[in-house]
Amino acid sequence: MKTIPLLAAAALAIAPAIPAAAKFPEKPIRMVVGFTPAGATDILARVVAAKVGEMQKWEIVVDNKPGAAGNVGAEIVAKAPADGHTWLLTQVATHGIVPSLYKKLPFDAVKDFAGITQLVGVPNVLSACKGFPAETVADVIRIAKEKPGTVSFASSGNGTSLHMSGHLFKVLAGVDILHVPYRGAGPALNDCLAGNVSLIVNNFPETVAHVQAGTLKPLAVTTVNRAPQYPNVPTMREAGVAGYDVSAWFGIVVPAKTPRDVVETIHAAVVKALAEPDVRARLLDLGGVVVASKPEEFETFYKGEIARWKPVVETSGAQIE
Repeated sequence: MKTIPLLAAAALAIAPAIPAAAKFPEKPIRMVVGFTPAGATDILARVVAAKVGEMQKWEIVVDNKPGAAGNVGAEIVAKAPADGHTWLLTQVATHGIVPSLYKKLPFDAVKDFAGITQLVGVPNVLSACKGFPAETVADVIRIAKEKPGTVSFASSGNGTSLHMSGHLFKVLAGVDILHVPYRGAGPALNDCLAGNVSLIVNNFPETVAHVQAGTLKPLAVTTVNRAPQYPNVPTMREAGVAGYDVSAWFGIVVPAKTPRDVVETIHAAVVKALAEPDVRARLLDLGGVVVASKPEEFETFYKGEIARWKPVVETSGAQIE
């Protein structure tokens, strides 16, 4: 009789079981991304979709539906049949900032969705642009206080998580810096590299190559803990900005009223994929720390994020009809 090696047997014993939802999936799964291809949200979606599809033999199609800070994609999923075949790769904008930013939304970020899991938390990075003479966050604060209104920071657009990250720095550091919004992270980064703005707040995946090339100077990461890839770059708190903590988190939600057994089946499949060494390595390259929370934990988390970002949005003055 063949025997299973001890370590293999142990691994099988602790691996999460995939609940058997009746006849799921019955057709290809659509993972909606409310942002353009090649951005952080899209990259993460494709990593997860590919591994879940490979492991479960499911067909998962990533469908980019950009527009209105992710609202176009979110509306599609909110109004899709609640059968588990339509997923939203959501993040801090859609399920954190947007509910306070827009006067009217075609969906309710809490009532119209069911959580699957928070995938990862990813730091944003505050960097000095070409020609700006700051070596540290303390330098930025000093220059901004000596010459109010002369320091600017670029973001991917009004009301985005990157705008709010910069605004929170402005409030907590007590400095007068000018927000320069762009139509996307790409144009913002290009102007930063050209020296047309002083600072940029950007997602880790879109920053790392330029830091490695020496064309961007990272001053601080926005999370409580340092990024393993930037061990010498301090956190905002370490740099003197007390109370600062921003994570560009990402997760998966499905339409509300999706059957519980289907939610559990999707959750188990995604969490199993997140445990794979190649996925963890790829996410680490992107600056991601795997969370893999339970559905109810994720729902509690993004409800808290909506509440946390409300006063930040209000003090920024950003509002969209």
